Amino acid sequence: MKLTYLMDALEIEFYLITGTNLQGVLGLFVGLLIFSLLLLLLKYEKNTEPYADTSDLTDVGDADDAKINLSRSYLEMGQKMKANKLLEEVLSQKDLPETKRINAENLLKKSLNAQ
Repeated sequence: MKLTYLMDALEIEFYLITGTNLQGVLGLFVGLLIFSLLLLLLKYEKNTEPYADTSDLTDVGDADDAKINLSRSYLEMGQKMKANKLLEEVLSQKDLPETKRINAENLLKKSLNAQ
């Protein structure tokens, strides 16, 4: 296929898509620029790690229960460091009820034995 036929086909497709008639090399470069920008926008992903904010858990009920449940979920996902941090945070409280203390200690033992 000759280059002129290819450029004509590209011009026609660009005109059908955008409604703008750009001819020649300028049209080719503008079309490639728009196409490249479109690909960048479609491919762009925010590369941030999900963050679980545990500072205010009052809207989900008891904060200690929520942290224990969240640490259990972290253990199931294999993220033992995050789970241990939450469990140690729960266990550091002085006025923690005995049942919650036992649950947190059992989970922490399970996590430490799995390592």
